[in-house]
Parts: sequence; C-alpha cells; structure tokens
Amino acid sequence: MKKVILGATGSIGSSLAKKLVESGEQVHLVGRDEASLSELANELNSSFTTCDVLEENFSEKIINDLKDEQVNGLAYCVGSIDLKPLKLTKKSDFMQSFNLNLVSATEIIRSLLLPFRHVRSLLTSTSHRPSYVYMFRRRPDNVYVHQLLYNDNRHSSCHC
Repeated sequence: MKKVILGATGSIGSSLAKKLVESGEQVHLVGRDEASLSELANELNSSFTTCDVLEENFSEKIINDLKDEQVNGLAYCVGSIDLKPLKLTKKSDFMQSFNLNLVSATEIIRSLLLPFRHVRSLLTSTSHRPSYVYMFRRRPDNVYVHQLLYNDNRHSSCHC
C-alpha cells in the first residue's frame, strides 16, 4: 500500500515524503518537474507521476501509473495564493487559484480515494506556504472527520 503525495517536490511535500519513508511507508510522488521528481523518487526508492493538476483528467495519469497498487493515504500539498493588490487582480487569477486549490483537490479525492474503502487518511494544505494542514480520515461507519495538524497562520484564528 502506498501514500500518494501531490506537490511532492515542494518543501512540505518532499518533507512529508521523507518522513513517511523514514517511518517505513511506501509513497508515490506526483509533481510537475520531472527532473526534481525523478531525483527525489530515486532518493526515496519510490514511484512517481509527472503531471500538472491543472490539466484535464490529470488523475487518470496518476491512476494509470499506480497500476494495481493499493492506496492508503493521500497528501495534497499543492496550492497557491495570489498576493497581488486587489486592483491588479483579474477574474482569471481567481479562477486559476480556485481550480488549483479546490477543483483539482476534489478531482483527485473523487478519483483516487472514494472508490477505495481501505483508504484511511488524507492530508491537504492551502497555498504554496500552507496556513493549515488537515488530516481527514474515514471512520468505520464511513463518516469523514478532520483534524488540524499544522497551523502557521499567525494573523487569524482557526475555528476547526
């Protein structure tokens, strides 16, 4: 069984992958930069998929690369936030952020986790420097619950 990590070459994704492998877990890495991804995969002796989560049907590529490998966790460490002044932003900026941070995360959850009853956990983060990282898990009664694992948002409160 493997844990799939999207955004695996970023600071949080790569740190998570290294910690999981150190603890004896197997991981499947996903990212856009094939050279960095291949280097990390070699270091961790893991499989990987090169793709962009903004591409249509990116999840099919991940599933094809996993073949029949069972998945027991998913970390979505992809994200971005546009820090431009409001007067300089365009509708397309908001749409890209929405697609990256929500639509793509929903797509991989629907494609990879929901069909498999044995999946127990999901990690998500928001923005390239996450303010929050949550773990979602499914209880035996198929109810999903979440737990805040990391909070680096020093300027607002978390009501989780």
